[in-house]
Amino acid sequence: MLFEWLLLAVVILLPRYYLWGAVPAGIHGDEGGFSAIGMRMFADPEPLWSFGPQNLPNAHFWLFGAGIRMLGVSIWSARFVTSLFGVVQAFALVDIARRTAGMSAALTAALVMAIPLQLHFDRLAMCNVMTSATCVLALWCLVSFPRRVAAAVVAGMLLGLGWYAYQSSRIVPLIAGAGLLPLLVRRETRQTTVRLTAWGLGGFAIVIAPLAVGFVLQPDTFITRAGSTSWYVQANRVWPAFTGHLRATALASVGLRFDESGGFFPFDIPVIPFGLLALAVIGLIACRSAALRWCLTAWIILVLAGNFVRYYPVYAPVLVCIVPALALAAAYSTRWLGWVAPILVAVAIAQPVRDYFRHAANIPPGEIIPMAQAALLRDMRDVQTVVIAGGVGCRHGMTNFALQGRTCLGPGEEPPPDASPPQLYILFPPFALDPPLATRGDLVKYQRRWNTTTVHIWSSVPLPPETS
Repeated sequence: MLFEWLLLAVVILLPRYYLWGAVPAGIHGDEGGFSAIGMRMFADPEPLWSFGPQNLPNAHFWLFGAGIRMLGVSIWSARFVTSLFGVVQAFALVDIARRTAGMSAALTAALVMAIPLQLHFDRLAMCNVMTSATCVLALWCLVSFPRRVAAAVVAGMLLGLGWYAYQSSRIVPLIAGAGLLPLLVRRETRQTTVRLTAWGLGGFAIVIAPLAVGFVLQPDTFITRAGSTSWYVQANRVWPAFTGHLRATALASVGLRFDESGGFFPFDIPVIPFGLLALAVIGLIACRSAALRWCLTAWIILVLAGNFVRYYPVYAPVLVCIVPALALAAAYSTRWLGWVAPILVAVAIAQPVRDYFRHAANIPPGEIIPMAQAALLRDMRDVQTVVIAGGVGCRHGMTNFALQGRTCLGPGEEPPPDASPPQLYILFPPFALDPPLATRGDLVKYQRRWNTTTVHIWSSVPLPPETS
């Protein structure tokens, strides 16, 4: 048993913490923005029923702030908090597979949870994995402690916690309902299922209560984010948009289409490795538990159906929520395939994982300028008021993270009465502010090149030397 868990721990931990601090090298703006909100939330927490950017609840940002407070001001501190959710989720899922189908199934699940899509979001300071982790932990409670009232209550509370993170939590009641349906149909399990479900709903209600207050105070927050980014927002083109999106995500799930969401998964690597969905289908058929089969099937279908944001047919931040269900479904293929199943998964993921660590070690071109500007602002902590003209403005997430509460102005904006005069001006083409700034004897002009963009910097404080 000890050797088995050591092997599983290596499969779970090694790919997640290999080259930690260097991969992914590129930092997305949402990561910087979420981390900046986290620091503010930790310093001065807002109510649990308040909402922040993209109508996300503010509460979970507190965790990012806590990680930064404990581990230092760094994007990696916030990323480490997310990685803990990924690790706990993987161990819980692997234990479910081990308890219900044995060691070969556990190893299969662990390997599937190491596909680049999952590893990438386990390493980002974002909230997608938090939602799926609460679902997996709720399922682990029910599998590990069947017919226990305490387990049902905790599972309900965990599902409620998921609502404080990403919007994919909206489909969780449908997934849970699909898993309970076979148990409600059978006479011998109906009474126990109804009783435990009632306890679970009680736990869910306790945790969701503060957020429900927020939904009452701001009704649009319940659906606005989902409504503005889903396939059904396409007015008179609802069904063509839906079928086109479903076709795209289905192809992505068999390894035939890459992600199209821009900077979130900026690699030419299959989002789901080839053949993995087929192995999951075999596992669903071979699964002995009707409740688990229906639960996982609903999980997969609902994520596929809801994975559409604006004009991106394949959107990695939502599609990552499908990986735990695919992992557990693929694990049950071992009932028919035995140890061939983990071998097939290992073969399928080997090249994508290798490609991920090779590609993610480089900063994507779209993230070089925001990261370079943030690095400059971070190094010039003595400058309290900054003017940024053009390019990456004051509202960019990485800029907010680097400023850490300092004042940032656009061109022509006057600093508030309590702010110090600007000492640093960052100018992007066409450099319209160069002539008036040249008349200021206290400013020195510098020129730098961020990616292919020439940037003029006027500063009364010496700039630190450039670092490669």
